[in-house]
Amino acid sequence: SYRIDLESETIGYIGSSQPASSIFLKATPSDQEIKLEWMPNIPWTNYLYTIYRKNPGSADYQLVESTTEQVYRDLELVNGQEYCYYVVSSGNYSIPGLPDPLINYSQLLCASPVDNVPPCQPELWVNTDCEQISNELKMVLPYDSCNNDALKYYLFYLPPGSDVVELIDSVNVVYRDTTYYLHTNIDYVVGCYYVIAIDSVGNESEPSLTNCVGYDACPVYEIPNVFTPNNGDDFNNLMVPMGSNAANPKANVHRIDMTIFNRWGKVMYTTEDPEIKWDGKNQNNNQDCPVGVYYYVCDVFIMTQQGEQKITMQGSVTILR
Repeated sequence: SYRIDLESETIGYIGSSQPASSIFLKATPSDQEIKLEWMPNIPWTNYLYTIYRKNPGSADYQLVESTTEQVYRDLELVNGQEYCYYVVSSGNYSIPGLPDPLINYSQLLCASPVDNVPPCQPELWVNTDCEQISNELKMVLPYDSCNNDALKYYLFYLPPGSDVVELIDSVNVVYRDTTYYLHTNIDYVVGCYYVIAIDSVGNESEPSLTNCVGYDACPVYEIPNVFTPNNGDDFNNLMVPMGSNAANPKANVHRIDMTIFNRWGKVMYTTEDPEIKWDGKNQNNNQDCPVGVYYYVCDVFIMTQQGEQKITMQGSVTILR
């Protein structure tokens, strides 16, 4: 800062001007841009700021912009290249007879843009295949500007009954389009997912919103009340959960504990297989059970995000031949 003091040889100190200083220029590098800011400390009023820039490999400064604001964003630069700047202000006191314009200079300042901007927060959807026991993840970055240098998605999975998140894979970002990933080789469709986008220099986006697949993403476990083993039509020969032709009951059921009785209370069949697969035979002697009504008690251990939960089912099933 500086000021002018007025003194007289006869009476000494008379007075001082208000303090003033040259423009202090500040640069904030970001991805393919440099933000310039300045704060003049002057007693007059500035009405224009002119920004000069020296490009990489050049010896001369060129005028790039004039503005009335005290901030300027220099865009479309090359990351890692050095750019140098200074700012010239024009102003006055608005008093007739005083010099106009009053010119003030900033210091010379150099900076290099750097990629410190992460990709946008990804959006995530999950489609469940209950027959194949798989989940398809669909990922997209919501705006084109987010895709400029997004490189990969990191895929995270929270298995049911666990509190440990697993990094299951990474996939390349499909530029300006949806990226797909099929999560297979899982015991159940139940689980939670989120993804993070990574750019070419390692900046990480905010995680996507967590998307959870629940027990009810697949059909609820239902036991049929009739089947027709070995009646000659090669159809409905096994007792299996309802809807098994379109959905694998193991997609959301860990196991069952099923016992089937005849009307006298004798055990005909037991299994822990969620698919049941009773062929209508007495498992004690492998002979066909007579036509009629049989009774069952079945504990179904379904898989939820919190872990295994038991549901007890009781009912009857009729064998027709």
